[in-house]
Amino acid sequence: MERLRPKAVAASRGHTDLLLEFADLRPGLRVLDIACGTGEPALEEARRVGPTGHVTGIDPSQALVSVASEHAREEGLAHLAFETGVAEKLPFPDASVDRVTCRFGAMYFTDLAKAVSESRRVLRPGGKLAWLVWGPIEQPYFAATVFVAMRHAGIAQTPPEAAQPFRFGRGGDLARALSSGGFEDAREIPREVTWSWPGTPEEVCAIFLSGAPPFQSILDALGPESRARATEEITASLRGFQRTDHVNIPEQVIVATARRGG
Repeated sequence: MERLRPKAVAASRGHTDLLLEFADLRPGLRVLDIACGTGEPALEEARRVGPTGHVTGIDPSQALVSVASEHAREEGLAHLAFETGVAEKLPFPDASVDRVTCRFGAMYFTDLAKAVSESRRVLRPGGKLAWLVWGPIEQPYFAATVFVAMRHAGIAQTPPEAAQPFRFGRGGDLARALSSGGFEDAREIPREVTWSWPGTPEEVCAIFLSGAPPFQSILDALGPESRARATEEITASLRGFQRTDHVNIPEQVIVATARRGG
């Protein structure tokens, strides 16, 4: 899937821009990005803070960290580093960063209270946190893909692993956790962002059906015939979002922000 990375980065530009808008980045800041995956949004953060700043991305997966590190080398971003690590035990000193960001990773934290505590610990007084999470599962992309696959697989209820990405979708839980963890000015801002895939509906359908961990059990339940029917219906649904050479799908997300006092 690395060959599709440029398209994936372009499609998710709205997510990255929204997160970094609320992170309030500027040249010279030190930033920690949690659950960085293959490099976004840490790569964009490094471009924004410039060489007088510094960005570190962490992820539990050494394989993903290696890919992200290669992307940083390709761009010559010497002020960007990647390493393995988890939100619940950040490998950084107290009060060592100005911003803590996370894009679509907080839903998978094994201990939310500990992750909040650790993020506050590494932030300097006055430092800001910005985390981006999914809104409710009941939205266009998942209606056109996940729900269609579930119906053809004969699955009536969303499996727990497929529901986990949307654990904060009803709103309020993250802000409460941040406030309970000692942050000030904790709030959640629901926003609509357009996911704009620079390709065809057939390509988007193929990517979904190729498998993603939250939805793998649903896809595994599809037999050859039901998979063929699901493919046809998903592709037809996605065509409704086609605009010239892009597939533009509105998505509901939540930005959680907070500040360390002092």
